[in-house]
Formats: sequence, C-alpha cells, structure tokens
Amino acid sequence: MDRHELDELTGIMARLAAGDETAVVALYERFGTRVAGTVRAVLRARGLSLVHDEVDGLVHDACFAIARVAGAWSPHGGALPWTWARRRIESSVDRLLGPHTVPLDDHLRTLDDRAAAGTGGWSAWPPGGSVGHGDRPVGDTFAELIATDARCRLLDRAFDRASLSPLDRELCLQYAVEQRTGNRSPATTVGVMFRLRPPAVRQRVRRSRQRLRRLAASDARFEPIARMPLVGG
Repeated sequence: MDRHELDELTGIMARLAAGDETAVVALYERFGTRVAGTVRAVLRARGLSLVHDEVDGLVHDACFAIARVAGAWSPHGGALPWTWARRRIESSVDRLLGPHTVPLDDHLRTLDDRAAAGTGGWSAWPPGGSVGHGDRPVGDTFAELIATDARCRLLDRAFDRASLSPLDRELCLQYAVEQRTGNRSPATTVGVMFRLRPPAVRQRVRRSRQRLRRLAASDARFEPIARMPLVGG
C-alpha cells in the first residue's frame, strides 16, 4: 500500500473512530476488495465457497465489524485494518453463517498423514517461499494456508491460546520468514516494515516465542509447535 492509500485509509479509520457511520460506505467503496480478501480467507478456512453476491454481503458486515473497533487501530501498528481485525471479521461471518468448528484431533491426524507420506513436517514452518510475496502481508498468506495446512491451523490456535496480539502474530511470522530466507538482520528489516525499532522487534518476538514455548510445554496438544523454527527460534 502506497503512502497516498495509507493516508486515505487512515482518514477513513479516523472518521469511523469518531463515530461517523457514513465512513463505513467509504471503507467499503475504497477498500472493499481488500476486505473481501480477508472474508474469502475466512470462508476458505471454514471450507465454504459462496457466490459473489453472498460474499459482498459479508464484506459489508465486515466493514461494520472494523468500524466498531476503529478507535483501537493505529496506522503505526503495521497491520492493515482487515488483517488486524480478522477475529472480528471471523465473528461477523460466523454470526451470519453459523459457527464452524473442526476438532483439533482432525488437524493432528492430517499432519500425521502428511508426515508419514513425507509431504511435510513440523520443522518445515515457515515453508520458505510460500509465505508472503510482493507487498502482500505475510499474515494474509498465513490466513489462507490455515485452510490447507494442519501445521498452520495448530499454530493459529496456539496464537489464540497464548493470547498474542494481532501485531505480535504478524511480527513472529514475518521475523521467521526473514530468518528462513537467510536475512542476518531480521529485526532491522521487520522494524522498517512495522515502523518499530529493531530492539523492540526482537523483544516482542522473544516474548511471543516464550509464551508459545510455555504453551507447548504445558499442553500436550500444542507440543508439536515447539519443533517449529518459528517457535524454537
């Protein structure tokens, strides 16, 4: 997103935070396709496929979901509103279509099958080259992978259980990608992306990894994430 678009988005979010309900229309008309990307990722994660008109209705509702928490969003946080408010968007989708749940045991069995077939293992995350490309936020790609990769689904649940903020999730994912691509100064690169100083990036990633390790050590269901480079560091 270029500076002009970010400034325009920031203005719309400020209007929403101030209670200007007409700004929801502006959000939909100017950035509806971006919001639709997150909505479709949520639908794929639930194994759902809807026609354009049905998705469009969900996008409208997602814009209202973003509006309700606009006051807490900051353009300096790094994550765009439709990524930052993904949980709110998920809730709005579930409210309209009904909740969708998949037992964790199914995720683990899928992973075991993949490992037995030699098509993937816990140590493979992040799958270099497939997470984040171009200017696309790595969190958006991760959201899509949740629908097809058991490792990502378990990691997503771990993020929830460890109470990582949307920003900390993005930082962990992007930091791991930079490490996997051989970047010797991942904190510097990620800091530029999220407008944070490198020491702050390192500290937040370290604390997030510590939370995930404690979760893996205390709950056997999440023990496999301890073997992921993203968590083990």
